[in-house]
Amino acid sequence: MVTPSNPTGAVIDANRLEDLYALAAHHEITLILDETYNAFIGGQPHRLFTHSDWCQHFIHLASFGKTFALTGLRSGALIASDQLIEQALKVQDSMVVCQSRPAQKALAFGCRHLDDWVSANTAAMHRRHDLFREQFLAAELKFELTASGSFLPGSSIHGNR
Repeated sequence: MVTPSNPTGAVIDANRLEDLYALAAHHEITLILDETYNAFIGGQPHRLFTHSDWCQHFIHLASFGKTFALTGLRSGALIASDQLIEQALKVQDSMVVCQSRPAQKALAFGCRHLDDWVSANTAAMHRRHDLFREQFLAAELKFELTASGSFLPGSSIHGNR
């Protein structure tokens, strides 16, 4: 699953993610959740890590490249069970992709010191989204606004046309 969605910005709400997690656990499969844009929705997007057995049925992917505007540097996170990480490292070890030392340092700095910057960037994105939506709807076009990249929880937007 991908949330927030790219390109729509729709966010799968926490209750639905709980349901998907329960379904996966019931069928002994793993829910893989790609949350590349999770920093832009504000707050805690879900509570899946609070389950005592989360690592048996849940793999989390994230991208610091989007969060800290390190586009193209492919900095991210894989959060999973120790057993899965051990196997993933075998594959990763043979890959040519590796971050340069400056990129690693920039990422570490961002994780420790840029919460306010990420919050301000998120607020700017929300303002742009709101302005876009307002102008689109005010234009009274013959199109339906079905999504507008909002990164807002429960943001499946449908125009009134």
